[in-house]
Amino acid sequence: WNWSFPGGSPASGTTSPITVTYAAAGSYTTTLTATNAFGTNTSTQTITVNAIPTNTASNGGAYCPGATIQLNATAGATDYDWTGPGSYVQNNTQNPTRPGATSVMAGIYTVTVTNASGCTATATTTVIVNSNPTATASNTGPYCPASTIQLNSSGGTGYAWVGPSAYSNGTQNPTIASCTLANDGVYTVTVTNASGCTATATTTVTVVNTSS
Repeated sequence: WNWSFPGGSPASGTTSPITVTYAAAGSYTTTLTATNAFGTNTSTQTITVNAIPTNTASNGGAYCPGATIQLNATAGATDYDWTGPGSYVQNNTQNPTRPGATSVMAGIYTVTVTNASGCTATATTTVIVNSNPTATASNTGPYCPASTIQLNSSGGTGYAWVGPSAYSNGTQNPTIASCTLANDGVYTVTVTNASGCTATATTTVTVVNTSS
């Protein structure tokens, strides 16, 4: 046996069967020359090496708890099969979504793509699911009319308060001077952390009716 594999590795050989590797897709000519006691015969064949699909994976994170995870893979393949944390499996979908993000869903997602030639490639993307802040809300009441209400919150880097009589304030620990009975009621603060995730907390302000 005398093999010739231009462009292959190895480029030649003297055994049969023989394994040859081609680094790039394309058409390659291979020649076999066989010799025995009766003479020599040569055969030429064309080998077609199909391309491996191009594949990248990405996601739209980072995410806050409860958000919908968006996974993305390169277009152009004929099949997309995803696996990931929490026993996640999604077959035959290029860009799947995973609603209701939790910490269990964070981690590495792998997509295997298959092209029309049946060749495959894999890619990975890391999904990050951040934590919500632990929001607190309190006040120093009860209050008599005309006194100052003190609202307090903690747990984040941004604060947005709303309350009775269309009250709103964007500071952590706001005050309401010269309170009236109209300021009595439930106050809600939305706390945002450095990751952009939010949580809410409430506190009930009591303004004592001194006229009764």
